[in-house]
Amino acid sequence: MTQTLIVALLILADAALVYFNLPALESALTLTAPGMQATTSYLALAAGAAGAFLLIWLAGMADRAVLEQSIRQRDATLHAMGEELLRMKSTAYDQERPPLADIRARLETMERDLATIRARLGENPPVIREREVPAGDRRPR
Repeated sequence: MTQTLIVALLILADAALVYFNLPALESALTLTAPGMQATTSYLALAAGAAGAFLLIWLAGMADRAVLEQSIRQRDATLHAMGEELLRMKSTAYDQERPPLADIRARLETMERDLATIRARLGENPPVIREREVPAGDRRPR
């Protein structure tokens, strides 16, 4: 956007320069090179330079458009890969979850059974949930 604005301002400045100096720019200019000679005006040279500048600018804009398209394609690919990774993680979690839920259900059932047995015996000690580790299974932390 900024580049386009600068190019437009430069073209307007060039047009103003040509407009105010038209008689001087229409004077003849002879260019010579080994084996050839050409006569042109300063106005034709300015128009040629402006045309070359415009072509370079258009080539840059086309290159930028191709680069932005490439970036959009890579972003879409990365997004698709991220979604696929999330699906794989979700599938792995879903496959892992039923055994954990089954173990949790069994433990809760055992806890209810123990609470029922304690209630029948008349004992209602406070519930202390500590993990007991057998003597032979102690590991240093």
